[in-house]
Amino acid sequence: DKDYLGDSSLPQDKKERWSNAKNIIAVATGFGVYAVLRADGRVEAYGSSRPDMENQADLWRNVTGITSIGKQLIGIHEDGTLSVTVEPEDYDTVVTKYVRHWKNIAFVSAATGEYRFDKILVAGLCRDGTVVAADGTGELDLSGWSQVTQVKVVHDRSLTKYAVVGLRKDGKVLFSGNG
Repeated sequence: DKDYLGDSSLPQDKKERWSNAKNIIAVATGFGVYAVLRADGRVEAYGSSRPDMENQADLWRNVTGITSIGKQLIGIHEDGTLSVTVEPEDYDTVVTKYVRHWKNIAFVSAATGEYRFDKILVAGLCRDGTVVAADGTGELDLSGWSQVTQVKVVHDRSLTKYAVVGLRKDGKVLFSGNG
């Protein structure tokens, strides 16, 4: 049985607790970011360079999904709002400028360039089947997208080429990006 948390910077006590837990329904990992979502809607997080992350995520309730982007963690709440772990230097990022203000969100997909946290692309699938997205230049215009059931951000390692790909209810694939 392989340790799914691997050889990471995650402290041994968290590895043991999370590996033996029975009520974890989702995991998210990023650059030194580790988080688990429990069945009761609470999040437990660890940031190797973000000691404040644990305290911020500890306050989240009614979370239905989690994802990480760079050194930040995003939680999706039952009501479609988002919570984001932030530090003062994060306040000018895509996540804090745009994403944390999105509403009616069912799912989030995100990508960042390898070791380039200034190159971020995030897409959110709204409950009504529309999609919102933002990158370092601002919010992307996906106003023509509707009846979307799945959304995914795809990119190359440097995030010089990226795309938001959506799957509509009728099977049509939607594409927006520069790659």
